[in-house]
Amino acid sequence: MLVRIVAEMRIEFTGTEAEIEQKRDIAIETAKMSTKHWMATMMLISDKRKPLVHLEAGDHISPNEEISLVDDLDIPVEDTLAKAKDAAGVDDGNA
Repeated sequence: MLVRIVAEMRIEFTGTEAEIEQKRDIAIETAKMSTKHWMATMMLISDKRKPLVHLEAGDHISPNEEISLVDDLDIPVEDTLAKAKDAAGVDDGNA
């Protein structure tokens, strides 16, 4: 039996155009990493064919853009968290 699982996240960003673009980039990087982990787990438990995955991002105005999972994501989680904290203006005292 083919099982379909859909995950969708909608986020509203505020700030300057540059800040919004930075937050969007961080959100996409994080979604790509999460999707790759999800895909790897599904590959381990699937019984027959390889799972299919599709990731896209967009807004209310522009058409959705397909996000490639082929790109190398050798970015340490700590770097992604640091970028996210910077974009959100969070100071955790670990400068």
